[in-house]
Amino acid sequence: MSIEARAKLLIEQLRIPQRELESKSGISQQVWSKALNGKQRLNSNHLEFLCKEYSDYALWLMTGLNNLGLTPAGAKFIEVFEPLAKKFAESMAELEYVMELEKYLTAIEEEDVFDSPTSSPMPSVRKLKFAEIEHQLISRDLNEFIKKNRSTPEDDLENAAQIYFFEKAFNVLQQNQDEYGKEHKILIITGRMLGEFLIPGSRSNVMEAME
Repeated sequence: MSIEARAKLLIEQLRIPQRELESKSGISQQVWSKALNGKQRLNSNHLEFLCKEYSDYALWLMTGLNNLGLTPAGAKFIEVFEPLAKKFAESMAELEYVMELEKYLTAIEEEDVFDSPTSSPMPSVRKLKFAEIEHQLISRDLNEFIKKNRSTPEDDLENAAQIYFFEKAFNVLQQNQDEYGKEHKILIITGRMLGEFLIPGSRSNVMEAME
């Protein structure tokens, strides 16, 4: 579980109002709201305040160890959601990198100097994109998943998470089909990159390459 996810769970489980966070930390409710909803990352000011103000949970907040009895109601949701979120973020980061590279190469081939990027996408972009997508999934989509599955039996949550990411992958596939058409190679690449989410039991090229 990421630090952002633990911070959000800490605030939710201790039922700390955002107005209290603002008054005690000096950080505005708007900034707290953006950080807790995945619109920006928690920074050192947020974390320093939480560790000092709720020091009993500082070790758990920073490391995930020794939560002193803090047992988030969403613990099982996180257990089934977070591994798939990480895989999905890896696949999407790779897909977006390949799509940018494809656009660059196409522009070069067509000698569209004015519309083509000034330089090719760097591989390091994938790491930044992965971090961005993973943060959004944990900060925003996790809440949506929990809301949709509050009445789902615990034994069925893993299957529910797989369905959730199947729907996300299918939406990406549909968007790329609408934008590029059924015969475009981008659609084939999308299917391969997100294959493990679209077809249960399969694995994307991304995951195979990582092993």
